[in-house]
Amino acid sequence: MGTVKGKNATVRDKNTTVRGKNATVKTTDATVKVSATQKAVLELLSGNGKLTAEEMANDIGRDITIIKRQIRVLKEKDLLHHIGFDKTGYWKVTKSL
Repeated sequence: MGTVKGKNATVRDKNTTVRGKNATVKTTDATVKVSATQKAVLELLSGNGKLTAEEMANDIGRDITIIKRQIRVLKEKDLLHHIGFDKTGYWKVTKSL
């Protein structure tokens, strides 16, 4: 199980706000740096893997294109995977926060 540390990074559920610049996800394999927005996406998807990018954008208060970009980056960092089809699938956070 990993831990998250960040400079003034705070995330609040239900009308989530993101503050701070970066966070660090420590895993048994390596340490991966993530932004505050990426951290917010991971935390939201940890709670509900069926959220859409549009729902996350509304919860975090960021534009949908930013959320989609952050999802792509998280997938590249192997922190996030999509299981199943586009409409019926879900997101799985591979590294715990």
